[in-house]
Amino acid sequence: MLGKIFFKIGFAVCLLFLCSCDRNGDGIGLEKEDEKFQKGQRFFRNGRYQEAMGIFLNVIESRRDAPESHLEVGRLYLEHFNDPLAAIYHFKKFLEAKPDVEQSVIVRQMIERAKKNFAQTLPGRPFDDDTTRLDLMDLLKQVQEENLSLKKQIGQLAQRKQAGGAVKTSNAGNIFVPGGGRAKPKEGLPKFNEYTVATGDTLTKISTKMYGSAAQWEMIFKANSDSLRTPNDLKVGQVLKIPQK
Repeated sequence: MLGKIFFKIGFAVCLLFLCSCDRNGDGIGLEKEDEKFQKGQRFFRNGRYQEAMGIFLNVIESRRDAPESHLEVGRLYLEHFNDPLAAIYHFKKFLEAKPDVEQSVIVRQMIERAKKNFAQTLPGRPFDDDTTRLDLMDLLKQVQEENLSLKKQIGQLAQRKQAGGAVKTSNAGNIFVPGGGRAKPKEGLPKFNEYTVATGDTLTKISTKMYGSAAQWEMIFKANSDSLRTPNDLKVGQVLKIPQK
């Protein structure tokens, strides 16, 4: 009788432990059940790639483990944003979490495809010569590391610029009043920097340049809703308002 009681208690403790693990959101198996992840997949299927990218990046930032989101972001970078280096980074994050799943074979093939896409942007045809292939892999790794380092530096510079006050926005809240001097700016007014759209820019790329993270693209989109009907309405030379965080 006592044995049955202890068995039931032990079983109940195990259930409580598993439930608590599920609630903390760290379980890899629960990622596909995440409402944001599912919303990102719907946008992906419907061709709303910019919005899907932002949602998957938000899932990655909010979870400790998000291999499925890394995989989707990698696919977006490879198939729709022509950024093979970023694609490789996210594919490798997927493989770090799930190195032995059946899907890992396909992911490794996509990494090879991304490497070849990157090689096509280099002078000559480096993959045609087996003797230079290893040199290319070393170069690819170096460029990936430099790319990530530059993104971090850009984010740090943007934060410093915001902290010091940009020239274009430093007097935005000042109001001249009769009798000379300036009235104190109203507190709570949003402050903005300006960014001129360049060739090849997307909202996620602009977000990375200005904030060091692509996840803030939606904030930029909302700040410019008067001139952008959709996230893909960007035009070269267009001046965007960039909210100061």
